[in-house]
Amino acid sequence: CHADPAGLFCPSCAAAVQETAGGDCPRCALWLGPHARIRRCRACAVSPPPFLRAVAWARYEGPVRDALHALKFRGQEGLARRLAAPLVARLRTERFVRRLDAVTCVPPVRGWFGPVHPAVWIGREVARALSRPWAPRLLARARRVTPQRALNRPARRRNVAGAFAGRPAARGKQVLLVDDV
Repeated sequence: CHADPAGLFCPSCAAAVQETAGGDCPRCALWLGPHARIRRCRACAVSPPPFLRAVAWARYEGPVRDALHALKFRGQEGLARRLAAPLVARLRTERFVRRLDAVTCVPPVRGWFGPVHPAVWIGREVARALSRPWAPRLLARARRVTPQRALNRPARRRNVAGAFAGRPAARGKQVLLVDDV
């Protein structure tokens, strides 16, 4: 893709992006389809996750996946602002954003600000755009997890259950957690 300098994707790639607004589970952001009429996905109805809301601006496939991989695996930090922009636009439609105290990210595996940490890059941009404090150290890793990319959805949920804990500074705060996928 030869991205348009003013946007994230060229017109051809932009047409292939499937935005999720209105077709996702309001609890976990699982894509349910453009005509979904159910209130929650089955997994959230049976066993709700320990957070109140997840938001995704597009499905993780095609050009969106390629752009995130370029950010994550090739260290193209300049993509962070362009990837954050549609997420911020989607977040601005959510009522909970007005009550946010801070924006944070999933703690990285190797050090806080290692050479490549896309959740930090995207999170900083989201915090800046929403005029909220950037507080990257609100969470700590409680235990090691298996890399998520080879796991299916139920295994990913089990893998991260109890893997992170709020630090004392997070107590009582409404926090937006940003991750790169």
